[in-house]
Formats: sequence, C-alpha cells, structure tokens
Amino acid sequence: MFPYLRLLPVLLSVVLLCLPAKGEIKWLDKEYQFGLMKETAGIREGSASFVNVGPGPTYIRNVRTSCGCTKAVFPEGLIEEGDTVTIKFSYNPEGRPGPFAKTIKVFVGEDNKMHVVKIFGTVIGSPETLAATYPYESGPLRFSDRIIAGGDVTYGELKHFFVSMTNQSTDTIHPAVSVTQKPLRAAITPELIPPGELATLAISFNSGDEFDMGNHDYPITLISDTDSRFPEETELSLKVNLKPDLLALNGESLETAPQISVIPPVIEANRHKSSNPLSVRFTIRNLGKSTLIIKRISSPGIKVTPKRYPTRLEPGKKGEAEVSIPASALGDGIFRLPVEISSNDPLHPVVEVRVTGDNH
Repeated sequence: MFPYLRLLPVLLSVVLLCLPAKGEIKWLDKEYQFGLMKETAGIREGSASFVNVGPGPTYIRNVRTSCGCTKAVFPEGLIEEGDTVTIKFSYNPEGRPGPFAKTIKVFVGEDNKMHVVKIFGTVIGSPETLAATYPYESGPLRFSDRIIAGGDVTYGELKHFFVSMTNQSTDTIHPAVSVTQKPLRAAITPELIPPGELATLAISFNSGDEFDMGNHDYPITLISDTDSRFPEETELSLKVNLKPDLLALNGESLETAPQISVIPPVIEANRHKSSNPLSVRFTIRNLGKSTLIIKRISSPGIKVTPKRYPTRLEPGKKGEAEVSIPASALGDGIFRLPVEISSNDPLHPVVEVRVTGDNH
C-alpha cells in the first residue's frame, strides 16, 4: 500500500551522508575479555561502548567481524554530541576449543575511520570436540598421539617429533614427561597449562646414541599433573626404524665386514589351536670376513622370546636359533609374522624370517 516505505533505508543513508557529521568518538573500552567458557554453554555475548565527544554528530557506517564465529550489531542513525553508543557482539564457541582472539572493525563518520575492538577468551571444549583432535586422555590432559610413528631414521640423524596436548579441566595443571632410553630427550611446553590452553610435548631422537640398527620401540611416560595427589601415568611410545649410513661406509670396510645369512627365510608352521607358544627354529650363518655379532631377535609389536641363539659367529661359522611366539599373537586363521635378527652386518643390519601358518 505504501511503496515509498521501501525507499526509506536508501533515503536515510543519503541524508546521513549529506549531514555535516564531524563528531569524534572516544572509546570507553576497546577490548573485551570473555575469560574461560565451556563449549557446551553455547553462545556468549559482550559489548563495547564509545562516546561522541563532538563537535557535531556522527554515525556508524558499518561493522565487520573477523570470522563467522563472531556476530555484531550496532545502532543506526545519527549519534549526537555527548551520546554514548554500545556495540553488542557474540561469540559462538561450538567446535572451537582453546584460546581465541578476534577483532570487530567499526567504521565511523564521513571519513569512514576504522576502529578495532578486540575480544579474547578460552574455550574448554566438549568431550566430543576434543576427541576429534585429542583422542587420548590422561586425567585432565588430552593429547593427539599415543604411538609416535618415527619411520626410517638414518644413523647419525637428530630428529624431532611433537605431540599436541590440551588441558580439558577448569584448573591449571603441571604435567611432566619421563624417558629412560639414552637416545631420547623430551619436554613439555609450557610447563604449566591453564584451563583450556594448549601445550606441546617435544621429543628429540639422537640416533647417534643408538648402535642397534633396525626397529625400536622407545617408552615415554606421560604424567598428567604432578601437583595432583593422584596423578595419572600413561605410556606412550616412539617407533623408529634405524638404518645405517651407507654413504659413510667405504669399499675396504665392506670387503672385510661380517655378512649375515638366515636359513630358511620363510618358516611354515601349520598348527592347531593351542594355548602353548609356538617355537620356530632357523640357522644363522656368517658369510663375511670378520666376527658377526647378533644383537637381538625381536618382532615388531609382538613380544617374542628368543630361547637360544649365537651371539657371536666367526667367519664361515653357523649357529642354531630358536624363538618362542605367544599363542595370542597368532590369532585365528592364516598368520604371517616377521621375526627380525639385528646384527653388526653394515649392509644388512636387520634381516627377517617370516613365520607363516594356518591357526585353525
């Protein structure tokens, strides 16, 4: 019925732009601290205010937020000299655990001058949100990895690995880390983790301190909060495959080096279900020109027990080895298990015997 009403917003904008709006503003607060908030509590609201100190009126042209998680509303129309105006805003913590810092840009007056309001806070994430990034839990501490896959490392390398952590409680915690193996160093930064804040467990692996080539599984003990009367301890592990630095070997050293040979390379061990361990036997030979030293016999992820094996073999000699494999490692049906023999053979520091069978 009144089509001219649709033109009012446009007319108002034209009027505002034509008025001599020369007022200057003075902020009463340009920062807002939400403090600690729980994600499950939902959207939180805040505000920031300024006064038009003149001379003359002014107005707010526009307000923009730095991300979609923050919304802001502002009063439209002229702001007379002496008037106080409040910008209202909200922050949505859903899916955003940890500390945050956002900005709200307020554009004022004929010269479109930009003013920046900063908002801060820390979100304690819900269990569902935290589990996506930090699936492991130890008391108030959540962390990203329990098994750190270090992959292949060449002897002599210094490599670093990192585990992300967060404090899911409402109290500041003081976690700690303990390692006992010489090649490892570990530390947590920062030492004190406030509620909802993030931290990093840094692990350094100095392969020059490990002379046993092949697969290694180094234990790391994580202590959730040393200030607690009953701190929880959780075992992590760093898995690496240490390889020799072949570029450091010369022809003369290789010519006189020990050389390992294992017979047979595949052992067929068909058996019926049993609670008794499976015993396998194989022969180790030294085909090289210097003493072969057998350092260990193991299996990745399985606790096998070497019953006997030669620790030293002179050139041309051989020895028998016997290894016990727990029945729990065989499972049901077809199994294929690697047994690794580590030695001082520079070209083949780790050789493998594969045990196969059908556990029916």
